[in-house]
Amino acid sequence: MSKKLLAGFFCIAAILLPGAVHAQTTSEQMTCAQAVSTYERNGRIYVRTRSGSVLPIYRPAPVSQRSQVFCRPQESRSRYNVRTSDKRHCTIGYYCVAR
Repeated sequence: MSKKLLAGFFCIAAILLPGAVHAQTTSEQMTCAQAVSTYERNGRIYVRTRSGSVLPIYRPAPVSQRSQVFCRPQESRSRYNVRTSDKRHCTIGYYCVAR
């Protein structure tokens, strides 16, 4: 692939990607059960930040894989919560965090 074609691809992706992300349904528009299901099915969920930006969340292991999250002795397992239409703190996954 030529450098010009590759550069053009990245320019187009940079222009289109923000619009594509904003078109996604965010966790705030879902119930907690829908958010958990969406994260389980897709491995990501979109959240709206305080500034209004929309960001994808990929990091935590889904709730169904909680028992497979093994943390180091100096870490503890923590819940990853998102805001949904019916809950202020909806747990969609788990990850390790330093104590």
